[in-house]
Amino acid sequence: MELALWGVRDAGALCWLDPPPAAALAQARELLIGLDALDADGRITPAGRELARLPLHPRLAHMVCQARAMGSAALACDLAALLSEREVLIGDARRSVDLRERVEALAAFRAQGRAGAQHHGAEGDEGESQSGRQSVTVANRDDSENGDDPSEPMTGAAAQPVPPMRSWL
Repeated sequence: MELALWGVRDAGALCWLDPPPAAALAQARELLIGLDALDADGRITPAGRELARLPLHPRLAHMVCQARAMGSAALACDLAALLSEREVLIGDARRSVDLRERVEALAAFRAQGRAGAQHHGAEGDEGESQSGRQSVTVANRDDSENGDDPSEPMTGAAAQPVPPMRSWL
């Protein structure tokens, strides 16, 4: 997607020191076309520009942008942070594959601090969590360049401060 932002439509035409495998480039292109980030000719789309503004993998950025349109940006930011960072649950709680438990642990930490996190099988700490910091980073993106209203969910409800937490591990 970064290459498309630069105006490059054929990555194979670039002079690479170590060219990426053609199959990987083709797979990436297919993914970006499927996410409506690129058009069929490999040009960046307006949706692709919006995805590129977020510090996330394109799939997660797509989820956040779609959720924002549905008024669920805060939840999508939390999910993106939880999916892209290390595990937040400890002990036997880690055995669960239910993402809802991790979202609830993050919410409990925000509301009740360490005690809330521990109640949900996570250990809050006085430092800062990568997941919490990532969520706020995504939520605080300045959308004014696109003419978006700053009161929209991405910068409003999603941008709630996260208490410092070093690690839940």
